[in-house]
Amino acid sequence: MADQIEHLHLPIHELGTVVFLHGFPEIWYSWRHQMLAVAAAGYRAVAPDWRGYGLSDQPPEPEAAEYDDLIEDLLAILDALAVPKAFLVAKDFGALVAYDFALCHPNRTCGVMGLGIPFGNDASSMNTLPEGLYIFRWAQPGRAEADFGRYNIKRVVRTIYILFSKSEIPMAKEDQEIMDLADLSTPLPEWFTEEDLDVYSSLYEKSGFRYPLQMPYRSLHKRKPIGDAKFQVPVFVVMGEKDYVYKFPGVESAMKDGTMERHAPDIKITYIPEGSHFVQEQFPDYVNELLLAFLKDHPLESGEDRIGLRLALRHPARTRGVAVPRRPLQPRPGLLRRHARGLLRPPLARTCSPPPPPLPPSPSVLAADANAMCVWWQEAGRAEADFGRHDVRRVVRTIYILFSGADIPVAKEGQEIMDLADASTPLPPWLTEADLDVYASLYENSGFRFPLQMPYRAVHRRPSRKDARFEVPVLMVIGEKDYAFKFPGFEAAVRGGAMERFAPELKIEFLPEGSHFAQEQLPEQVNRLLLGFFTEHPRQKY
Repeated sequence: MADQIEHLHLPIHELGTVVFLHGFPEIWYSWRHQMLAVAAAGYRAVAPDWRGYGLSDQPPEPEAAEYDDLIEDLLAILDALAVPKAFLVAKDFGALVAYDFALCHPNRTCGVMGLGIPFGNDASSMNTLPEGLYIFRWAQPGRAEADFGRYNIKRVVRTIYILFSKSEIPMAKEDQEIMDLADLSTPLPEWFTEEDLDVYSSLYEKSGFRYPLQMPYRSLHKRKPIGDAKFQVPVFVVMGEKDYVYKFPGVESAMKDGTMERHAPDIKITYIPEGSHFVQEQFPDYVNELLLAFLKDHPLESGEDRIGLRLALRHPARTRGVAVPRRPLQPRPGLLRRHARGLLRPPLARTCSPPPPPLPPSPSVLAADANAMCVWWQEAGRAEADFGRHDVRRVVRTIYILFSGADIPVAKEGQEIMDLADASTPLPPWLTEADLDVYASLYENSGFRFPLQMPYRAVHRRPSRKDARFEVPVLMVIGEKDYAFKFPGFEAAVRGGAMERFAPELKIEFLPEGSHFAQEQLPEQVNRLLLGFFTEHPRQKY
């Protein structure tokens, strides 16, 4: 008989997902400062390279690319990552995609922050500008290719960054090309380093300019005007007052005459007096401050912060579960029709998991502490009877109090573990009654049946990995007042070099006042260690 298949629903909670959308001549790297800021604040940061840019694959026929492809790509990214709704933070032509996506898919959008490009202005007003405008020049097939082809990639990217950082619209004279508007003696903007330039140029060495010239310069004219459309989500527009885009016909009036307010009832506009077209790189701290305030002002509603997964379980065979999206994701016909499979590079992501602790002491080692909670809770029914004398909130409260202490919770012969703290025992100062309410409400839902099974009644079956070696960097953070520090063999394993034999690239950080819940007790210290670990071990660039 075929094995029975069952599923467990596993909700994954987060403050929300922030998707960063770059413009030209940028790549995901242009959001490097903002990604760290939102991640440190507890959000999930996703920064893809658009198709044909950076590390993403080239479309089979770049010249056949359409503006609407980008809206479909963004929807596909959210689906592929199982993100129900996201905040969109976008710049340049990426902002136009974000605005249009929010209008087309308000149910998938939490809010939009657009940098450097407003919405609602009449694009036809551009026709009043001279023929030497860089947009007109680059829209002509072959002209930019010939212009760029006179120089190496690094020189081209350098020139574009210099020109786009100024307050004047890049405009060539009749006998000039756009690349002639800056030479090697022109310095880079002070906030843009040679190392930054190396990153950009190395990725344009890979991608070339074939698709980046097609999108936006040779496709954007096909973008449909928003007409009378109205945003159903919050919109935040940030504009540098020295951004050359501000001088395009219709831009300033669109931002100041109420045009945008007619389309977006919930809109906020902020001007950065010295800001250029690249405000997120030029003034990262200030833009981060604006971004985090926008996210905080528009928190996800209850239930929107959950990404549901189902864990497939096969019985009676014992197998490892397979995580699948709670909502099945189907390929989008539009993407398949355009043969776009595989065009999007996986977005930048880092995953951090705590390193496994040293192997738990064997039962014989713990014989001296046979009344320790980890021994008693292994006995089927004992913890259930102990917990059953109290409500769930009291049980969770007691466990948090005990596990926050510097001593191993050990009951005397006539006691149970729950007797080691009573209602008068205060909570740790860093755990509030509101925090306790959250924990208690969730254990009201789950109960303790599986939490007692895992870890207390199952971890002894953890396979031995005596000869295993970590092939990745490992950071271990240990509070010196963590009761686990007193288990036999624990301190020797941590301080005696035993762990280094398993993890050649190991770093151990001790927190002198840290308890078993260091991440809640000392969040700022743990955050600094975590972000430092990420910074020291960046993902490979290429």
